[in-house]
Amino acid sequence: MNHNWETIIAAAKRENNSRRSFVLVNRLQGKHVPASPSQAMEMFRQLADALKQRYPGEPCLAIGFAETATAIGLAVAQACQYASMTTTREPLPDVSYLFFSEAHSHATEQKLVQDDLDSITGQIKRIIFVEDEVTTGRTILQIVQLLRKQYGADRFSFTAASLLNGMGEQEQAVYARERIDCVFLHKTTPELYDDLLAQYTQLGAAHSLPQTDSLTAPVFCFDGRLELRRLQQPQQVQQQCEALWEFVQQRISVQPQERILVLGTEEFMYPALAIGQQLEQAGCRVWCHATTRSPIVPIRQQGYPLQERWQLCSLYDARRTTYLYELNQYDKVIVITDADLQNNRGWESLLAVLRQTGNQCIYGIEWRRP
Repeated sequence: MNHNWETIIAAAKRENNSRRSFVLVNRLQGKHVPASPSQAMEMFRQLADALKQRYPGEPCLAIGFAETATAIGLAVAQACQYASMTTTREPLPDVSYLFFSEAHSHATEQKLVQDDLDSITGQIKRIIFVEDEVTTGRTILQIVQLLRKQYGADRFSFTAASLLNGMGEQEQAVYARERIDCVFLHKTTPELYDDLLAQYTQLGAAHSLPQTDSLTAPVFCFDGRLELRRLQQPQQVQQQCEALWEFVQQRISVQPQERILVLGTEEFMYPALAIGQQLEQAGCRVWCHATTRSPIVPIRQQGYPLQERWQLCSLYDARRTTYLYELNQYDKVIVITDADLQNNRGWESLLAVLRQTGNQCIYGIEWRRP
């Protein structure tokens, strides 16, 4: 598939973020806006193909960055048969972490499970950090320096792999000096975005947190067995996603040509895309995207990617606000999450938002973590 990047990528305004004024919205990625899961997976596969060509036969660990690139990292690992893990902002029980920060992000703290890295040091030669976009490369540079200090300067080789790369000559020179390789699908020009966004002034709809009345919907609990934020082998992830598809088929009846939204939650996106792709193959018309921590300004003008925003409680922490963009009405909505949906205010607020937009047939699939 040859991409017309000018139509796929659009800049949007970050809300209340002095460090970076814009976020790039990828209309095929299946994160901020509804997208075809097969088109999203095809884009990720193209990045995987570039990595396989660059490092044939080399044992690698793919680390997807939370929250936007966790699905990309897992998809790349599946296609390349790499071990995988993700960075996370969520608490995990009984583990030791390596901490670093992502200064331009709305939620700056990031961490990696150190126990998992310790266990794989003798098995891999290269760590590939997978992102949706790399603009300055500072976050990856920071974690590379942290890992070199922790494990030794020559233990691993490092790569920054991304769908988009906006690094300038100065940043590229730093990466060359630090021996960090770069693999990407498309080059962007970040300095153009502020001028581009200045033309958008007409605000769109920003819906406030809904009032909930103990709303309910069918919830099915799947024995996920895997914590996808932690170290996994590719065959384990594939087997569990295949088992999840069988589980969904047994519990949710769908018809060809039905309009179905499969919704992921924050860092937990890959299983939603995997099930969405299976539903497409079954003849349904399917869209995927996910809730997100990122507050982005909605603007109702032609060409701007996010025109409507809904606010809700996080399914992982009711004290935290999350967002959904560009909701539509569907025949069925399937929410796939690894949050505990019992007595969950976030689940109730998500149901309220979905019903406000005309969605009545809603299912929850809870991936039970070990």
